[in-house]
Amino acid sequence: LMQLKLDKAKAILEGLTMENYDSVASNAKSLKLLSMEAGWNVMQTEEYATQSREFRRASDMIAEAALEKDISRATLGYVSLTTRCVECHTYMRKHRAKDTETK
Repeated sequence: LMQLKLDKAKAILEGLTMENYDSVASNAKSLKLLSMEAGWNVMQTEEYATQSREFRRASDMIAEAALEKDISRATLGYVSLTTRCVECHTYMRKHRAKDTETK
């Protein structure tokens, strides 16, 4: 799942740089769908659920902006999406480290 997510995120970046709005929109929609897969939900915490919701919002923003051919807004959405990825993975590492320490 992680490799698919990375592939879609890279494809969005490529689409943004080439102003290929169809590619940007379809890959953003694919990312949102990936975030709803059962394998995505690796933690059952409120913080993880919030991070996932914010990721889906950023995906929606990218797709909507691409459909409107708004490169600036689509790019801002991509920055938000990337920030969500980094923050969530940081949270997951810290959360797992705490779980390991308590065992």
